[in-house]
Amino acid sequence: MKFYGIGGIAAVGLFLSSCESDSGKASTEKPSTDKGEHEEFLARADEASGLLMKRLGTQLKSALKAGGPESALQVCQQVGQPLTDATNQELGGVTVTRTALKVRNPKNEPNESDRKVMEAWLQKNEDGSMLLKSEVVQGPKGGTVVYKPILTQQVCLKCHGDPATFSPELKASLNQLYPNDQATGFTEGSLRGVFKITFPPNKPTK
Repeated sequence: MKFYGIGGIAAVGLFLSSCESDSGKASTEKPSTDKGEHEEFLARADEASGLLMKRLGTQLKSALKAGGPESALQVCQQVGQPLTDATNQELGGVTVTRTALKVRNPKNEPNESDRKVMEAWLQKNEDGSMLLKSEVVQGPKGGTVVYKPILTQQVCLKCHGDPATFSPELKASLNQLYPNDQATGFTEGSLRGVFKITFPPNKPTK
């Protein structure tokens, strides 16, 4: 199965990519090499991204059940950023965002370092035969960044798949909410994007 561009973690994780948060400006991230420390960062990254995913997922599942993809799209656009901001405030200096090579929300454009990580994944996994794993890199100002892949699930194709399969109502909603949308044309199992968990210096845990 070929990767097409820009997650899984859970079926709902797919929809999370349509309400992406700001990934920030370009940084000078470099690969981190401390394997012992990696375990702590990876565990904390799982916890932080899982918290955000759970909160957004609850909202999106309810909207999808009540009104289909059009309703989920509206909810994502309205509550995605406020929930992300509230979650990050609770994480004590750790921040969780999402980005991708093909974004829906223009505020979530990847910086140079984000793009390099995702493009390297695509090159190594062109046919989808390898399991993508989280990657830890050294961030700016002594911080640490963990990238967690978001893979496209079947449910995600409802608004990230082939536009020819979208209902007229969904197409109208996308045109209204995201007129410059790039995030379509994905297939099940393709790389949708990443969770990006950023740690300040010397802070793998709370």
